[in-house]
Amino acid sequence: MLSGLQFRTFCDVGAAEGYTISLVRALLNLERPVAIDLSLEAARRAHELFGLLSCSADAACLPFKTNSFDVVLCSEVIEHLERPFAAIGELLRVCRHYLLVTTEVVGSSPLHRLAMLKTRQIGKPHYDRNIWLLEDFEKMFGEDIVAIPQFFASSDRNDPESSEVAHRKLLEMAPLEKPSRSTVGLVILIRKDRSGRREHHPFVRGTALIATLGAADLVGG
Repeated sequence: MLSGLQFRTFCDVGAAEGYTISLVRALLNLERPVAIDLSLEAARRAHELFGLLSCSADAACLPFKTNSFDVVLCSEVIEHLERPFAAIGELLRVCRHYLLVTTEVVGSSPLHRLAMLKTRQIGKPHYDRNIWLLEDFEKMFGEDIVAIPQFFASSDRNDPESSEVAHRKLLEMAPLEKPSRSTVGLVILIRKDRSGRREHHPFVRGTALIATLGAADLVGG
């Protein structure tokens, strides 16, 4: 998804020890990406392990000016947050062009979400506070967001483990274009653009469009 975007500055909010952002830096030739995590120890490890610019901060109160980064990534974080909507408002505020959000904790319907909430292991370290639906993002950002699934849920668990089987399954799974009952998780791309202009994202086939929304619209609403 990131490879289809044009950007120079990048921030990963909830970067942990910096593994993902280090891959983004290496694959897309970024010079000075910034890693943010609530854990001060994780921020220190990101600097020690990968030489990243890093700091500790709450996603709901980021210490950066508005429009500080071309792209902001928040991967596998929003399901854990105490104030997820405040955090999304902050993520939009500090990004200049694109916000990319991923979460594996996704329900297929309101009833499914309720069941998932009822069976959570509350109090367990790093438990899931929030269960998301695709329609949550559509209500926040409009129906024309780019939304693709993270994984394909294979029903065949009896295949022999081999490189040939793995190769075949990868071909079957790619590209994952639309979330469905056979997929897991969501990758959501939001374009921040006050002009109201919409444009196609080269990664996504079909008619999916990138949503256009100003940060003030979300925070104010």
